[in-house]
Amino acid sequence: MRQLSVVIGLALAALVPGLEASDRTLRATGQFPEQQQDADRDGVADIDDNCPATAKTQLVRGRPQATQVDVCGCPIDPCAQDADQDGIGDCDDLCPRTARGLKVGGSGCPLPQKRPQIFVLNVKFAFAQANLHHDTVQDLDRLRGLLLRLPQLTVTLEGHTDAQGPSDYNRALSEARARKCRQYLLSDPRIDPARVQAVGYGESRPVADNDTEAGRALNRRTTAVLHYLYEFTPPNTGEALPP
Repeated sequence: MRQLSVVIGLALAALVPGLEASDRTLRATGQFPEQQQDADRDGVADIDDNCPATAKTQLVRGRPQATQVDVCGCPIDPCAQDADQDGIGDCDDLCPRTARGLKVGGSGCPLPQKRPQIFVLNVKFAFAQANLHHDTVQDLDRLRGLLLRLPQLTVTLEGHTDAQGPSDYNRALSEARARKCRQYLLSDPRIDPARVQAVGYGESRPVADNDTEAGRALNRRTTAVLHYLYEFTPPNTGEALPP
């Protein structure tokens, strides 16, 4: 069989000059010589290169950048590309790996964002009552101090009850408790009423067992949820943001 291959190779070499050299190259590299030639060194062989004289660099917004080419060997306009899909072309993007979903500025870098910081203060009530007690007032005084120090702070007062009694009655009682706390906070005219909201959830959100007196006492409460928006700048990364 080897003798036959040699005979056929010699016959073809006689018919097509230079085929013998091509055959040796093909066996060594798996490519014909014309498939190895890349005059402009752009990674696309000359035989497939529609733009065979591509420069190594190109000016983009007045700055030299390495030229990227498509499968045909022709230059790709970086301003038409947006690798991180943030709406800013790669040639103008100073933060090219921005995580998906982040809002960016004209430079392609993440804009400062705001997140809520939540604090919780509990105010307890006696059974079937919405009256404030001296220990409750101390909690609300601290809350009012926060509202005065942080003008960007808002608060939602959430009233709750235990499970004794009709649910409609408990919801009305929880609203009365929340409104009572709101009224106390707004007794200071420096606090804008729009910053303090009051809602009642009745018996729907227990934090303890309603089958025990100790548990029912814990459920008779008003919770103050403070929403303090603080500003932060996300890192420029393609990884997912922490919760």
